[in-house]
Amino acid sequence: MSFTTCIEQNVKLKASYIYRGLSYNLLEKYQKAVDDYTSAINIDPNYSLAYYNRALTYKAMGNNDEAINDYTRTINIDPTIGIAHQNRGLIYFDQRRYDDAIADYNVVIKIDPNYAFAYNNRGVAHSKN
Repeated sequence: MSFTTCIEQNVKLKASYIYRGLSYNLLEKYQKAVDDYTSAINIDPNYSLAYYNRALTYKAMGNNDEAINDYTRTINIDPTIGIAHQNRGLIYFDQRRYDDAIADYNVVIKIDPNYAFAYNNRGVAHSKN
């Protein structure tokens, strides 16, 4: 059974939209992925995974402002999702918003003190600041 068939049988099954969106991402059909993640959000406006995946897709499309917005929504729903802080920090870094990047990396380190990548990124951001 395909994800499209699952959606046709139950349009309120948010996980089917997520899985089909992930498939579209792999095929680089980014707008279709965004549309599916948005459908999942319309079903459940507090579905952090849908915002997170849509942020990843926006980033792949080069739409960093929308990616930041969705990472922020993810974090507002569940502030313990460290990878959302990490990914938002990476965009801030690319935008030369080093203080914002450092703040996000600090949160990642607080969530997971063993996440070496966050220490590295924070150090690089400090060196640019």
